[in-house]
Amino acid sequence: MFTFHQGLTPAIFWAHKEEILAANRSQLPILVAEMVSQHSSSSLVKHTRTPPSPVMKVGGRLLLSALEDIPPTSSVNDVGERDICYLVLTSESLSSTSSLCHLSVISGKRGQSHFLQYILPASVDFIRRKLYNGQTVCVAGDSGKDLPVGVVLTALALFFNDDGLLKPFSEDLDVVASELLLLFIHRRIY
Repeated sequence: MFTFHQGLTPAIFWAHKEEILAANRSQLPILVAEMVSQHSSSSLVKHTRTPPSPVMKVGGRLLLSALEDIPPTSSVNDVGERDICYLVLTSESLSSTSSLCHLSVISGKRGQSHFLQYILPASVDFIRRKLYNGQTVCVAGDSGKDLPVGVVLTALALFFNDDGLLKPFSEDLDVVASELLLLFIHRRIY
C-alpha cells in the first residue's frame, strides 16, 4: 500500500478519488506518482510571478502588484530592478532597504485611522522622493488591491498633471500634499 510520504496529499486524493479507488493495487504507486508529479507542475504554474501592472497614463512610473509577485527582499538591492522601488503595505514582517519600504498595516476599523494618519503620509513621502529621483515605484499589498490602489491614486493626484507628466517639484507641492492628506484624515475621522 502507498502512503503520504509518496507525496499524495488530501487535496490530490480528493481531486482524483475515482481514479485511485478504481485502480488495481499494483497500479497505485505509478498512478500516485503521476498525480503528484502533475500536481507539482501545475502548482508551479500557479505560483509564477505576475509582472506588476503599470499605470499607462504616467508611462509606467507607478506600478501595482500583489505581494507574492514582487521579487524576494534579498534580490531587491540598493539599485533595484530597473530602478524600481517597492512600497509594500502588509501585515507581514519585512525589512526595509533604500529601494524597499515596508509599512505595517492594521486591519479593521483601527486600521482605517492608522492608514490615514501614518501609512498614507509615509507612502506619499516615499513615492515623492523616489519619483523625483527618477525612479519607478511599485506599490504592493497582500492582493494588490484596496490599500495599494488608494496609495497610487493619491500619488497620481498629487504628483502628475492631467497629461500624465510628473509635476515640477516645488516646496509648494509638499505643502499641498500635506494639506490634502490632512483634509483626507479630517474628513475620514470626523
